[in-house]
Amino acid sequence: MNSFAPELLECLAAIIEEGGFEKAADRLSITQSAVSQRLRVLETQVGAVLIVRGRPLKPTVAGRLLIKHAQQTRLLRADLERDLRELKPGSLGGALEDARISIAVNAV
Repeated sequence: MNSFAPELLECLAAIIEEGGFEKAADRLSITQSAVSQRLRVLETQVGAVLIVRGRPLKPTVAGRLLIKHAQQTRLLRADLERDLRELKPGSLGGALEDARISIAVNAV
């Protein structure tokens, strides 16, 4: 299975979530042409059309799967960022984990 670049997945999600290419471009701070190019690259990688172009724009089945993946990736990233923030500088949380050793004792 291919690994899809996060910026391509975010672009697809932005198109659907924002309701169009122009608003997606604004959200991503790129040009509308760049949005179209990213979508074209992703569609080429997948080998399928990802958006039904009409009013409103609708994701295809493959598009919905990729959008779901992009949303799950966002949640995982947010969890990781939160967990890393909770590690305070100078805390021994990680160091204590590395310092543990296991000791086995025979029952007598």
